[in-house]
Amino acid sequence: MSEVNDECPREHEQTDLSTLDPNSAKDVVGGIKPTPDTFKKPQLIIGPQRGKNSKNLNKLCRILKEDTKEEQDKTNINQEVQDSIEILEEKKEDEDKLISSQLKPSASKTILPLPYKEPEWGGLPLHQYKLEELKSGTIVKTIDLTKRSFWVFGRLEHCDIPMLHPTVSRYHAVLQYREVGTETCEPGFYLLDLDSSLGTFVNKQKLRPHSYTRVKVGYVMKLGCSTRMFILQGPEEDEEPESDLSVSELKQQYQDKLKALEAERAQKLVEEEERIKREEERGIDWGMGEDADEETDLTENPYAVTQNEELYLEDPKKTLRGWFEREGEELVYDVEEKGFGHFICRIELPVDNGGGGNLVAEASVKGKKKEAVAQAALEACRLLDRQGLLRQATHESKKRAAKDWEAVDFYDSDEDNFLDRTGQIERKRQQRMAQSGKLESTVETYDTLVDKYKAVVKELERTENKLNDMLSLATQNDRRGGDEDELDAYMSTLKQASSDKIEIKKMKVEVTRLRSEEEKVRRLVNLARPTEL
Repeated sequence: MSEVNDECPREHEQTDLSTLDPNSAKDVVGGIKPTPDTFKKPQLIIGPQRGKNSKNLNKLCRILKEDTKEEQDKTNINQEVQDSIEILEEKKEDEDKLISSQLKPSASKTILPLPYKEPEWGGLPLHQYKLEELKSGTIVKTIDLTKRSFWVFGRLEHCDIPMLHPTVSRYHAVLQYREVGTETCEPGFYLLDLDSSLGTFVNKQKLRPHSYTRVKVGYVMKLGCSTRMFILQGPEEDEEPESDLSVSELKQQYQDKLKALEAERAQKLVEEEERIKREEERGIDWGMGEDADEETDLTENPYAVTQNEELYLEDPKKTLRGWFEREGEELVYDVEEKGFGHFICRIELPVDNGGGGNLVAEASVKGKKKEAVAQAALEACRLLDRQGLLRQATHESKKRAAKDWEAVDFYDSDEDNFLDRTGQIERKRQQRMAQSGKLESTVETYDTLVDKYKAVVKELERTENKLNDMLSLATQNDRRGGDEDELDAYMSTLKQASSDKIEIKKMKVEVTRLRSEEEKVRRLVNLARPTEL
């Protein structure tokens, strides 16, 4: 009986431990609902537990640990959210302070003065004017221009119309209204470019700096490379009147304007030429005038820099080669390799150095061989220039001597008509004779052409007859060789067979040439035939 009483409290104690989670009704064992104060301090059970109750206890312990971890995670998340909110509030306060400090003018920050002074003829607009600001084809802002007499465009904040584009200058342009008109300038708005970096444009035309340009209603203004456009809106009286001219008349007017500009430019060139001519007619002062420049005394300082380097600095090798050709000397580059990538180039100039020898230009270069040659040529040009020999007016280029063709019978040195089977060499000889005037040119008439035609026809008949005889002879030899023994026929015709073929081929070529000649002369005879015939 006592054993039963001992087990009952233990079972009840196990039932109480099974209700560790007060929010879960599924974990209740034995139908007893736990209270929140029951498991504030979990009890430890010493000893192994057996049966179904021990499994439930392990499950409840795991659930308790997971719930405790979730509560800690929630607490951590709430703490992180609170910290991030505090950080954002601090950043917002700092930004507000920075903006307020920027808006307040500080004593240390100096404002650049406006490089513009309103003229006396300026004043407030008498009519209603507006300025439309467009971006990407849509009107972004409309500015009322009747409040002020001039409006400043620029990148600074205190400008009347500020622009944040980097190509816009700090003070870019001024739109000024003219209240009082004159004979040449009518009242209205004028745009002035304040010497901006990338210019101001009105109707795609760039304005000159510090020059007022009339801006009428409907004109489009652009600043720098900004895509924003400003269009002036106002009364119809200030609009540009439409032209009554047609398209062709407008083109003609534009052409006339271009011609006038060309004539003006030509007139300026003529005046400049006349001015230069008058200066030349005054004569030469031979360096004795008041404005004469003192020349460098090269005898005292032979290495002084002269003013003629632009003549040979671009291509010194070509300049030096031309000087040697004018002197009739041979240009030789003496290049010596001192080491790996180290070259020394020397050029001996045919100029006396005052000691019985010649001037030598030398250059030592660590690099390529052609660099050493170019540097030596440059040094040689400098030496010649210091001596006053590089650009002498008395130097004349040596002309190539004309070849005396008549002395060699109008044949070139490598031409030989003995081996020429085409007649090309003889035709070249005839051309040279005709160019030198040694070949008498005859005028062909109808009678001479008829005689020439008869001669060509006669020659053609003779050549054709000869060719036919040779062909018939070759045919007879072939037939005769059929009756004889093959070996005997071959041996008898061995020597003459090759020569006959060559002669037949030549005769065929000659017949072809004569036929073309006959056709050509016949056409000339028909062209020169008199009308009486």
